Amino acid sequence: MIHLLVLAVAVFFCAPNEAKAIDGDLNGDGFVGALDLQIILTNWGQIVTPGDLSKGDVFPDGFIGLTDLSFLLLSWGQGTIPTPGGDASLGMNLTEIAYFSRELVFVDAVKSARRWVDTNPNGVPFDTGQTVATDANGWPILGSGQSAQTLLLIDKPASYPVGTYNVTFDGTGTLAFEFDASNVQVTGAGTMTFQVNVASDNGILMRVVTSAAAPNHVRNIRVWMPGYSASSPSAFEQTDFIPKLQPFGVIRFMDWQKINGSNVVEFADTSTGKTFSQDNNNGVALKYMIELCNELGADAWFCMPHKASDAFVTEFATIVRDGVSDPDPDLNIPPLDPGLKIYVEWSNEVWNVSFPQHKWIGDQTGATVFSVPWFQKWASEANKDFAIWTTVFAGQTDRLIRVAAGQQANVWITERLTEEIALDGGEIDAVACGAYFDHRHAPFNASTTPQDIIDNAINETIPNTFADQYQNHGDLAQQLTNQLGRTIPLLAYEGGQHYTVAGNTSLPYFQAFKDVQTYENPGGNGMYEAYTANLQAFNQGGGALYVAYNFVGKPGPFGAWGHLQFQNETGAVAPKYRALLDFGGN
Repeated sequence: MIHLLVLAVAVFFCAPNEAKAIDGDLNGDGFVGALDLQIILTNWGQIVTPGDLSKGDVFPDGFIGLTDLSFLLLSWGQGTIPTPGGDASLGMNLTEIAYFSRELVFVDAVKSARRWVDTNPNGVPFDTGQTVATDANGWPILGSGQSAQTLLLIDKPASYPVGTYNVTFDGTGTLAFEFDASNVQVTGAGTMTFQVNVASDNGILMRVVTSAAAPNHVRNIRVWMPGYSASSPSAFEQTDFIPKLQPFGVIRFMDWQKINGSNVVEFADTSTGKTFSQDNNNGVALKYMIELCNELGADAWFCMPHKASDAFVTEFATIVRDGVSDPDPDLNIPPLDPGLKIYVEWSNEVWNVSFPQHKWIGDQTGATVFSVPWFQKWASEANKDFAIWTTVFAGQTDRLIRVAAGQQANVWITERLTEEIALDGGEIDAVACGAYFDHRHAPFNASTTPQDIIDNAINETIPNTFADQYQNHGDLAQQLTNQLGRTIPLLAYEGGQHYTVAGNTSLPYFQAFKDVQTYENPGGNGMYEAYTANLQAFNQGGGALYVAYNFVGKPGPFGAWGHLQFQNETGAVAPKYRALLDFGGN
């Protein structure tokens, strides 16, 4: 075979140019390359129907051999492989789990509770400022005369459920529930109930008033929302959270993982199903990320922490593949369903000077930002993690999408990253950028109206600035596709409106920025139209997947990122979410 390949290469370089008229596109993707060569090698030496291109009979003599290979090589590199732009699918970034988050995720309200604060048995003051000692899973171990309290379901007026809440806990002690909670009843050893008649901004205060000494301290507290219990088949809220995520085929967990500035090094640093609250510095347990994707039937997009060890990446990937079998339901982890894909990205927005992972690259190398050594470090770290995932998923690598994510406004950064990944011997399966739109250099002032902002987006910034950014990245994806002989799609790892005053509420157009979100101006369709224009521009630029940022969030001085302000809203007050659904439906 080696001698045949050498002879074929010789024929390729010595044959006259007119022989290139032979069509070597065997798989019909519009490009003559590695995939076509594989067809010939797979069928080498076979007798086939003359002219059967599906078998590799380029020279139609009914035999797959050297002549076919020679003519294929004469056409090598001709044509282009179309990237899958023009029918962009949709994904969603989830909001970080936080006690104040508008995302109502878990049926056990404690899973998104605030961190414990020290208090007195009567709950006054709310926080003495003293430290609350905890066990390995975050449950308080109280000293003499000490109590600890936390907050549940705050800042979710009228969007968290009213009714009867059931409480269970292990250990010996007493609990108190206040704020929206009323009619608190002890119903047995380690069981209680309370009522929520009106859901307000206040949410629910939960206090461990007394607790026995460890190991019999109060722990494993569960506060089940109405209609749910320990026997519920899903950990996730079913009225709005699951149904409203259902249309999105990819879930990106960057914020659930607390990737920006993550200090996770080993897998033991991450949360488990036994962790007191998933609102913590190390992010949500992998268990819940996998369970959510399995329940939705959605592909998973994971980001690898920039400080994570090789052992962390190996264990993370192995659990995604195999799960963890454990008799304790809190520790049992299912594998990701084998029909689902996994997007893997190293950290998040490494180019962004405001994130610690950006500085970490320079600290590790001593290299100037965006210099060759700086890019080389970024690429080598990404390659190392990509290689681990590839090894773990040997035999299933068609499930992996290794993502090189660059900067929306500067395709040079994305291009440099992909170059260094290749020079370092690595491989990628997709390139990604942001897909945001904003006002750029518009002369907004105190007279600016929401309609001015929409007009500027639709008529100026989207067609004249952001469409070009998408097209530049689409061109890069096409270039890589042709170079590598396989499709490299363009993805948007995040996208949406980017109207923010960065906390400076004194800017004269701050109110217009708030109003244009339609939350203070219900019924307006301007943002719907701007979103539609931006989605179309990304699609036309070659985009294959648009992952919106983010699901549910409260607007404020640092932006209005949520596509829903409240998880239970519908219709005219949710124009961003409606625009996504309508675009996906079309």
